[in-house]
Amino acid sequence: MNAQQIITFARTLSKWVTEAQIDNTEILVVLNKAYKDFYKKINNLDRNYFWDSWKADTVKDQYEYSILQPSWTIYGMFKPEKIRIKYTSTSDYVDITFKDWDSLENTPEFYAENQSTEDPFAIMTDNKYIHIFPTPTEAVTDWLIFEWAKKPYDLVIWSLEWEIIIDPLYHEVIAYLMCPTLEKKRWNIDGKNDAINEANIELSNALRSMWLLTTKAVRCQTKDLSWLE
Repeated sequence: MNAQQIITFARTLSKWVTEAQIDNTEILVVLNKAYKDFYKKINNLDRNYFWDSWKADTVKDQYEYSILQPSWTIYGMFKPEKIRIKYTSTSDYVDITFKDWDSLENTPEFYAENQSTEDPFAIMTDNKYIHIFPTPTEAVTDWLIFEWAKKPYDLVIWSLEWEIIIDPLYHEVIAYLMCPTLEKKRWNIDGKNDAINEANIELSNALRSMWLLTTKAVRCQTKDLSWLE
């Protein structure tokens, strides 16, 4: 489902909330809150679910490298959350510790030459560059592994299905999570506050069933609900 389809489905679920009642500008706020709340719930269940990685090659005697920057705007990286490195083609990967320039007690050149390869560290600059200490002394293919979590940007009305980082299997859940807010807004508009309790009970039961299935699928990391059939 793309963003418009999620919104349309959410309007239908919410007793046909019309654009005259809640316009697209307002409903986008509801959509993005539900989207990011659902992202956080999945991320809390399984931190690896949204993780991605890429590898880089070393350049001999170079300690500054550019970080891969997404050329799209559907999600951000901000910065790698874990980096691993190997200094020779036959050595094992070791984890890199993050530091900042102010924590250094000596010059960068000192650490570039003298820091142990068993205890490397890195310093990020503007989330665009990474400085590795000690400096690699040979060229190694796939010497550096960056691991990071995708973080969602706000959706817009014309956002396509592939621009939503939550798996399409769960896009209907986003619509369900929009419903309580849409229902309350519509009730306030129509003056039907006395119906809130009854409707919330019905909606909560539906959300509970949907969330149970989603949680199981996320825990299994299958992105496939065929095993539920």
